[in-house]
Amino acid sequence: MNKIYIVLIVVIFIISIAYNIYFKYKQKKLNAYVLKALLEKNYSKFDSVINTKVAKKYIPQFNLNFLKFNSYILRDDKNQADSIFDSSITKKMTNQQKLSFYSRAISYYIGINDKKRSKKCYDVILSIKGYDKEKLYLKMLYDVMVLNDISYQKEIEKKIDNDDDQEKAVDYHLLAHIYKVEKDDVQFQKYETASKELVQKINSK
Repeated sequence: MNKIYIVLIVVIFIISIAYNIYFKYKQKKLNAYVLKALLEKNYSKFDSVINTKVAKKYIPQFNLNFLKFNSYILRDDKNQADSIFDSSITKKMTNQQKLSFYSRAISYYIGINDKKRSKKCYDVILSIKGYDKEKLYLKMLYDVMVLNDISYQKEIEKKIDNDDDQEKAVDYHLLAHIYKVEKDDVQFQKYETASKELVQKINSK
């Protein structure tokens, strides 16, 4: 083999490795930048990066959509959130991506009482292969909050002592809704207050 040809292959290989390292570094740096902007609710900073050619080059399409979707939820911009959600229905996703996106979406749409989109999320979630534990939890969330199914009451009460604060906050809210359906105002107020206080505690950390 020609010596120059060997040198050329080695140089190309080194350039390839260097590019991959740079690409991963750039991707990591950009992800960290937009996530920080999102967590700080600095939307002008977030928007200045997320829609650029650089972001499209280094941040995978799913991540871009997911970040945008979350930003519009935080901004309380339902029209833009709906636009991303509706366009995502036809996009290809891995099972893990589907679970991430639709679990976020179902909690949002249940919260704002959008039953049509909540049902779409529910149907997609049930079609995902694997992730049985997560699917059962999201099914319970939908059944209680949308279908007013009170049969989960004992199950929630049984597991609540072993839950972390975030899970407890959701469980308190679910129990509050169950007692609201049962027209037990005292228990409704008790668990609704407990849920709100726990959310405030989590957010203050």
